[in-house]
Amino acid sequence: MKSIRQGDVFLKEIKEIPKGLDKKNNVLALGEQTGHSHRFNTNQVLCYGKLEGQQYINVKQKSELIHEDHANLQVPKGKYEVIIQREFDIVEGIRQVLD
Repeated sequence: MKSIRQGDVFLKEIKEIPKGLDKKNNVLALGEQTGHSHRFNTNQVLCYGKLEGQQYINVKQKSELIHEDHANLQVPKGKYEVIIQREFDIVEGIRQVLD
């Protein structure tokens, strides 16, 4: 199984995408500090998710994951779970890393 990391976004290869998810746009994470985003600019990647923050992608052919502050990455064909890195803050508790 493959795994890929770009900043606070981690892609973990999976065998199947869970059923019952909604299609979403190709932005995996939006930087709250900079406005930059981790995204695909192709229709060869289908993104799915739920309101609870679960995200999955189906990469139909090798595609580039883009971000202004990180090196662009080639993501091989496959199905992936998208995991956004979390951190512990003594005041707020566990929270999403701000990019």
